[in-house]
Amino acid sequence: MKLLNSSIDLNSLKNALLINEHGAEFLINGFDFDLQSHEILVRISSAENLAECGPLPFNSLSAWSIQINSH
Repeated sequence: MKLLNSSIDLNSLKNALLINEHGAEFLINGFDFDLQSHEILVRISSAENLAECGPLPFNSLSAWSIQINSH
């Protein structure tokens, strides 16, 4: 797939499906910004039971895949 844009509004990633290296699936609930460490945190929950899994640093998700909702 060819990307026409290399940036995206973080709000458009809400409810996107994340899949980690082990195949576990999570949903993006939202984002926070840590003022001390200057990093974006991703709030996620389990796609299976919607249990909160806590925020993860955005840069820790580089090996994960994402499926963005089209609507």
